[in-house]
Amino acid sequence: DGCGAREEYYAADAELGGKSAEDLPVTKQLRLIMRSKVYVFLTLALSALYFVVTGIQFWITDYLINCVDEPMSVVVTAFSLTAVTGPTIGVVLGGMFIDKLGGYRGVQGMAVTAKCLTCFAALAVGFACPAGFYKNLMFIIVLIWLVLFFGGAIIPAATGLILASVPTSLRPFSCAMSMLTYNVLGYAGGTILPGVFMSFLESHTDKSQEIILAWGMRFIFGTAGWGLFFVALTTIVAERQLRKQLEAEKSEDGSGRQRTETMSEIFERTEKEGVAPDLVPVSRKQIAYETSRSYSLSARGQAQPC
Repeated sequence: DGCGAREEYYAADAELGGKSAEDLPVTKQLRLIMRSKVYVFLTLALSALYFVVTGIQFWITDYLINCVDEPMSVVVTAFSLTAVTGPTIGVVLGGMFIDKLGGYRGVQGMAVTAKCLTCFAALAVGFACPAGFYKNLMFIIVLIWLVLFFGGAIIPAATGLILASVPTSLRPFSCAMSMLTYNVLGYAGGTILPGVFMSFLESHTDKSQEIILAWGMRFIFGTAGWGLFFVALTTIVAERQLRKQLEAEKSEDGSGRQRTETMSEIFERTEKEGVAPDLVPVSRKQIAYETSRSYSLSARGQAQPC
């Protein structure tokens, strides 16, 4: 299928042995999907994204009212428009942009898509970090809109890569595990952990409620850095897979088929390695290749077959 991390994909597919994933125990299915680095890294990246989005939605109203001193009617109107338009436009335009680049099918497509996701994540982090240090409502709203926009742009391609990184029969289970991770680390974490962090500050410092709430929002915005970290790891994996494919293509002959060693090359190689030539295993493919090569040379009058 269309995933660049083919080693993990085919390893999991081979271990299924033609069986349906439904016939395997849950622990075995979990072990198989965990082999895919793309699946693991992007699932954690999206969990960090949902953590930030949920944290903003849950805590930003109190922050803007109590720390920025804006009336509730203005805060609710401004953030409602931001929360509706930002991620929606980001999802649509992000998906269209990735499609224009050719999508995430194939090794090269995955590498290009992963780089684009890294750029989107870097922009989202760049706009998120300063948002907790300003007191101007319009400036904060614009930064949050950009965070939600670039976060939304990540979702279509990242979701597609997650599904494509595991064998077909494992996709229902992998989708369920992804949703479980999003709910625990993302949606629940984005509401609970900032509150725990602010309670810790309240009990161990003498800071005012406004300052504690401001640091709670900075904690939420700063968590976006984990999303960038995991997307960058995905890009590294994709680049390694692309390099492996390019190296494999260099060893192919003009017909596009994988080049087979001749008998003389086998003996020359093994002599350098210190292995006795008569102990070298020779495959049927190598014998057939050598035979056809000899007869081909004979037909052109360049050699005679043994």
